[in-house]
Amino acid sequence: MRAASVPAWQLPAPTAIVQAGWAMRDTLATHVGYTLFEAALGLALSLVIGVALAALIDFSPPVRRALYPLLVLSQTVPLFVLAPWLVILFGFGLLPKIVVVILVCFFPIVVSMSDGLASADPDLLALFRAMGATRWQVWRKVRLPASLPGLFSGLRIAATYAVIGAIFGEWVGAQAGWASPFSVRSSRRRPRRCWRWWSSRRC
Repeated sequence: MRAASVPAWQLPAPTAIVQAGWAMRDTLATHVGYTLFEAALGLALSLVIGVALAALIDFSPPVRRALYPLLVLSQTVPLFVLAPWLVILFGFGLLPKIVVVILVCFFPIVVSMSDGLASADPDLLALFRAMGATRWQVWRKVRLPASLPGLFSGLRIAATYAVIGAIFGEWVGAQAGWASPFSVRSSRRRPRRCWRWWSSRRC
């Protein structure tokens, strides 16, 4: 870095970043745990909401026609527009971060499970109906198992978005979490700790 004449305030040496990270290891662990808790809780709530919406969409074609465009429309609003309003409405606590994670994660779960429910084997559906199975029995024994691969695919995508959503919510305003010390140190021009915090987020 020094050979390239890069100033230390802009890009500190890797050794300085490691030293700063080791000095703040306890703080780092605390904030990492808080962010992972936000991501896990938001993902769990997204799973519940996503499965419920997917089942509702599958059971009722009118609901599907009415709700599906709104779900797609909800993903066109940028998070950086919604996040400040959530902080204004709910404060700097846990709730706005959970809401951000839910907004990011529920859509792939709903879409993937809805597609899985719609892809059930038509021959198997016809067999169950011919044997007098109720609509609930058909859904539970045919449609639901057929939707599981899609559900887990959507859940895998949502899990990668959960941490991103939690960090973004913290960046806008938080009292604790992965991004809150980074934003504070950035405003105070402490580059070594900023870079250490940034590199730890990518591990």
